[in-house]
Amino acid sequence: MRITLTYNLRTEDDESQGERFDQDYVDRLESALLELDHEVTLLESTMPTDRLVDEIVDSKPDLVFNLAEGTEGKYREALLPTILTFLKIPYTGGPPELLAIGLDKRLTERLLERSGVPVPRGRVFTTKDMTIPDHLEPPYMVKPNFEGSSMGIHEDSIIDDREAAEQRVKELLEDYPEGVQVEEFIPGREITVPFLAAHEDRLLEPVEYTVPESRHNIVSYETKSADDPESKIVTHCPADLTPAEREEVMQVAARAFSVMRTPDFGRADLRLREDGKAFLIEVNPMPGLRPVSPLMRSAEAMGMRYVEVIDHIIRSACIRQDIHAIDHHRHRERPEARHR
Repeated sequence: MRITLTYNLRTEDDESQGERFDQDYVDRLESALLELDHEVTLLESTMPTDRLVDEIVDSKPDLVFNLAEGTEGKYREALLPTILTFLKIPYTGGPPELLAIGLDKRLTERLLERSGVPVPRGRVFTTKDMTIPDHLEPPYMVKPNFEGSSMGIHEDSIIDDREAAEQRVKELLEDYPEGVQVEEFIPGREITVPFLAAHEDRLLEPVEYTVPESRHNIVSYETKSADDPESKIVTHCPADLTPAEREEVMQVAARAFSVMRTPDFGRADLRLREDGKAFLIEVNPMPGLRPVSPLMRSAEAMGMRYVEVIDHIIRSACIRQDIHAIDHHRHRERPEARHR
């Protein structure tokens, strides 16, 4: 099968490019696709839209393996799926509307809350004169509303004082003018539940992260972007949960994926309180696929190789979009990837 891999490559070691890929990540994905005997075109997607359309069409893909985060605006992740939908080219992952909603943290939480999924109470600030409503109780988590990869989240993002939280909102609006979210911080454990639609279990084993250096046990941008993040984060996979805790976490995650209609693969991030109640923090419809990512860690614990996870994602996308070529693309010699 001809597969075009779309992505945005990191060019600077800067928080503003925190969602982009490094070359090692691209190389690992390319290697997996080639191991599956696909014909691969690598398409770095940071370019004007008209040129991007031409590059996609010229690559003549049977399927686009889309991991492009986009570069500008709060709907940036929806750009590639919008183009591909218009061109009627099949692709992995969520449609434009899901990726647009998914990057809006507060809108996602409101949709989930209306469907019975427990989420923290919060509010989005778009101007500096807004105040935190009385019904929101400290401590507060103050973070950008339209960012991923823990961008804008730091150890001091947890604030006990209302006035100090409002001051932090004003500061963050300078860098993130499209919106800053203030929500009630949920103390407890950091749990992630990966989702793989083509796997028989669909929900993979839950993963727990503990951050010994964090007073609040949060995964900050500094932690994620450290030269050796594994030295900062302790990973427990599968998470050490009681039967009741596991049932709670899995039910909340399953409901969230169902409400959001997440296709192919995804990740639900939760906080688990001491009393055993889980709160959905985020649904990520395009989670990372690095070998150390929660999805890959969980898959490995369940006996799956990296390349098998990639194959599951491709097969799910093919079945969902009625592509019949998934069992007819084998070649005697492994093809080489093309770069555009």
